[in-house]
Amino acid sequence: MLPGKPGATVGAWQMTEFDGVREELEALRRERDDLRMQVVMARETLREERDNHRALIDALPLFVFRKDRDGRHIDVSEALCRRLGLSKAEVEGRLDSELSPGALAEKYRRDDLRVMRTGQPISDIEEHNPVDGEPTYVQMQKMPLRNGRGEIIGVQGFLIDVTALKRAQLDLQRRTAELEQALASLKEHQDQLLVAERMASLGRLTAGIAHEMNTPLAAVRSALTEIEALIQEYADSIGDADVGPSDHQAIAKDMSKSAQLAQAAAARAATFVRGIKGHTRDMQARPACDFDAVEAVREALLLVQYMARQSGASLQFSCAHTTVILRGDPGRLAQVVTNLVTNAADACRMQDGGEIDVQLIQAQVGAWQLCVHDTGAGMAKDVQEHIFEPMFTTKPPGQGTGLGLSIVRDIVKADFGGEVQVQSELGKGTTFVVTLPGKKEATDAS
Repeated sequence: MLPGKPGATVGAWQMTEFDGVREELEALRRERDDLRMQVVMARETLREERDNHRALIDALPLFVFRKDRDGRHIDVSEALCRRLGLSKAEVEGRLDSELSPGALAEKYRRDDLRVMRTGQPISDIEEHNPVDGEPTYVQMQKMPLRNGRGEIIGVQGFLIDVTALKRAQLDLQRRTAELEQALASLKEHQDQLLVAERMASLGRLTAGIAHEMNTPLAAVRSALTEIEALIQEYADSIGDADVGPSDHQAIAKDMSKSAQLAQAAAARAATFVRGIKGHTRDMQARPACDFDAVEAVREALLLVQYMARQSGASLQFSCAHTTVILRGDPGRLAQVVTNLVTNAADACRMQDGGEIDVQLIQAQVGAWQLCVHDTGAGMAKDVQEHIFEPMFTTKPPGQGTGLGLSIVRDIVKADFGGEVQVQSELGKGTTFVVTLPGKKEATDAS
């Protein structure tokens, strides 16, 4: 203290303290004002974010909802309100049972309870109320609604209208079923056409069948007549002293010769019958099997050789192997051969004769080619472009079905996994090349 002024030091000190407190208060006021401003700004930002969030939700084609644990709607999007035909005030606070049909509301509640019980989201496609008599569909997504402490306080989620997608899916299923049925019907009709063409080609071969069967049967009858005469001669010689052992041996030799002729003719007839059976039996497709293509081709050519002769054409078959193993249906291969050679015979008839050369050659390891070449009339380029089309034919009405080459192509592709090509020049002939997958093994001709 100053001398003579006992309160002077105390007063100055009090003034200094007061100024300090006032400054602190002023700083606190400024800090308070700053905090108030931050709160206002935060509230404004939060409001803007909420508005943006709400605008985004309302703009999206989603039906967004939040429900409390009792199932009452506490927040819904404008899109959902429009879907329900109600205002937000009319939706919020209400239960699903007040907004939707009974069965659907019950499902909603079961799903809500499941989400709240398990804490796991669920997804499903639901059928909703019909519009214009047609059902509508939504993709539903539900998940738990939690508070700041992580406690489940309800359910939230959204719905997406997938009616167009679902209807397209149902229409696709319906169309698929129709196409499968149409495919089965087409397959059935294809088999029927295959049978019809096979029988038609067999009908065209009727004259040849009769001729080829009459020839060996006539030989058998002639041999049997000769044997019958020899038997009578032998019977008459019994007890005749003039007939010696050499005579009996001569009779026996003649009988044996006649029997061999009959057997050879019968074998030829049997082979021909097998060719007919291979062409007509089991009209429906059979399971694939290994078979000898050389034998199948030879038997098929028996059916058409008379037709070839009638057209003035010579028919030849060659193969460097005695056995060629293919996998498929031998009857199908026989029909391919019959149809191609029949066409070749018709082409040669237009030229007053010609040559038909059938070859079975190995194109490469595991692949074989059946080549049918004729020196007949040939085809123009524009005709070649259409020959494999069903019902296309250049023959007069009643002389062709237009199915032969189409069926050949279908058989080669479907039954053997091969391909068929044609090379032709008008007035010079035609060559069909059928490539067939096969097995490596083959027996060389000796």
